[in-house]
Amino acid sequence: MINLVGIGNTGCNIVQFLSQYPQYNIVKIDEDINIKKQSSPEEYEKNCPSFKKLFSKNKGDYYIFLSASGNISGILLRLLEQIKTNNLNVICIVSDTKLLSVTGKMQQNLVTGIMKEYARSGLLESVRFLDNQLLEEMIGDCPIDKYYDTLNEFICYMFHSFMFLQNTKPLMETKEEGKNISRICTFGLLDKQNNKKMFYKLNNVTQERYYYSFSKLDLSKNNKILQNIKSNLAEESDITKTFAVYETEETDKYVLIEQKTHILI
Repeated sequence: MINLVGIGNTGCNIVQFLSQYPQYNIVKIDEDINIKKQSSPEEYEKNCPSFKKLFSKNKGDYYIFLSASGNISGILLRLLEQIKTNNLNVICIVSDTKLLSVTGKMQQNLVTGIMKEYARSGLLESVRFLDNQLLEEMIGDCPIDKYYDTLNEFICYMFHSFMFLQNTKPLMETKEEGKNISRICTFGLLDKQNNKKMFYKLNNVTQERYYYSFSKLDLSKNNKILQNIKSNLAEESDITKTFAVYETEETDKYVLIEQKTHILI
């Protein structure tokens, strides 16, 4: 069972969307659920209660979703300490700074910096950053009253697609190397013109993996799949590129990209 933990409004909304899938165990942490509202990130950290009972029976991998800019993100380090014996992963949502207060900007910079340090040191299995501004550009225009719901649903779709592929045997692949080193990550998509549309600007990328998903019909009719894949694996300085090809039940093909680095700058 894969454990998903939502922190704050953003994190809880995302895991709620994902609760429709039976392979996830959902835990929510938010005001009026199991933590009192505090006035600042520092107060949340100082007054973080014990959640050990929530996690004591939940074994396996943990994926923690949160917005880096929210005051409640102040509990993150205390929360990680309480489930430190498990395989920990963080999905960190980065907000458009134009929409943030001064405090929100400071907290976002603090959380993203600490998570990179934690991942680099091996205290986290991975931290994956997603930038709402880049997601908005990918999705296009959406009604203001559905802005965050639209972004969250897209994040859920991408995460679930990635988890599905990670737990499915590929038809063909090249193996990743050094994955225990590069733990700072993000996702992206390859569009129809073979342009990379990443969901976070990751500096000093060291690894790039392409997940190709095709229907059975596409695989049987398209004889140029491998040639097209090779063209996307053109060498770039200091970036190791790998790929995996999957057969899925979906009619639309897509190419999911995962970028990784271990460099903090």
